[in-house]
Amino acid sequence: MGNLRIPKDVTRVDLERIPDEDAVIVCTWSGEWQPGTAPAHKEILQSASLITLLEGLEKLGFTVEMADADLGRALRGRITRIDFLGFPDQSGWAIKRYPYGWTAKTRPIQVDVVDTFDFQTHLAWLIQHGWTVREWGKYNGIPAGCRAFYGQPVPVRTASAIRDMRRRHGDKAPYDFSFDC
Repeated sequence: MGNLRIPKDVTRVDLERIPDEDAVIVCTWSGEWQPGTAPAHKEILQSASLITLLEGLEKLGFTVEMADADLGRALRGRITRIDFLGFPDQSGWAIKRYPYGWTAKTRPIQVDVVDTFDFQTHLAWLIQHGWTVREWGKYNGIPAGCRAFYGQPVPVRTASAIRDMRRRHGDKAPYDFSFDC
């Protein structure tokens, strides 16, 4: 990753390409930062590529995203959202984990595919430890999927995606498309 050094305690990296220059502004935060707080470290990297930096951060265990051609972000750290998605043929589950600070555009930092697991025990443990769990659909008494949030639920989709789903599925859908499915 060129001259960029990322300490192990860094949990968020924001990257901004400087227009008309071959440089990127790099801002880092450690631990559980709050929205609007100043970065712990800020530097300008000359001769840097936004995409190359994001690829390097992904190799270091971050989940990465690009907001647009000039902005990128990388996250890692404590998991605050877990999606449990059952396969339609009931052959297994995809379990997706998201780190603190995730947004509707964040990709999971970890995905596991399992044939079976003790679903009810997992959900009970999450609830006992302060997680909010939302379930949807049922097949043989087991949810088709569920989403667990550490603390209060936050929308998992953008406003335009929620509106589109409501248009496609109508107002009578038994889900809240902000959080479910």
